[in-house]
Amino acid sequence: VALILLILVEVIMLFPLLILALNAFKTIGDYNATGPLSLPAHPTMSGITSFWVSSNFPMKFVNSLVISLAVAVMGVVLSVLNSFALGIGRVKGNQWIILLIMLANMLPQESLLYPLYTIFKDIGLYNTQLSIIIIFTVIQSAYGTYLLSAVYGTFPQAILEAASIDGANRWQVLRKIVLPISWPTISVLFVFFFVWTWNEY
Repeated sequence: VALILLILVEVIMLFPLLILALNAFKTIGDYNATGPLSLPAHPTMSGITSFWVSSNFPMKFVNSLVISLAVAVMGVVLSVLNSFALGIGRVKGNQWIILLIMLANMLPQESLLYPLYTIFKDIGLYNTQLSIIIIFTVIQSAYGTYLLSAVYGTFPQAILEAASIDGANRWQVLRKIVLPISWPTISVLFVFFFVWTWNEY
């Protein structure tokens, strides 16, 4: 019963996408004559081809993919390093730093537009992919740092002490103990960062 209900929900969710796909193969005349819910009377690829060429879709798709992947990877790396320092490394004043990060996450992103525009124009990165990657990496990693710091703050101290006794340095603790245990959380962060950045386009 649960499976049948899930299939029904999936069909309902896919219905608007199916309508969009059908309308992509209609001519303007077909659409005006029969509306959006009918099958195309004269299927054609002309609308899709026209959009593909006029919008330069391949370039825009590659740009979105490159930016989203770069932000997801760099955001996760930055989040892990920050969280390791704050949650496990016990940086002095780490609670205040986490509080500041949380407050920064609550700021409306629109309030950052003018300062960021001015900064990137002054340093010569205005209207570049790198500027977008830097901005979104910092924004996403702020959330990731806040989330992972809470996870790493509850990390079993006995495991960390055992690793230190065995002679492991901080990098080895991070690479061989902390990362393998926290891969599920890191994977979720990566997907979130990618989707959130992709949705900006």
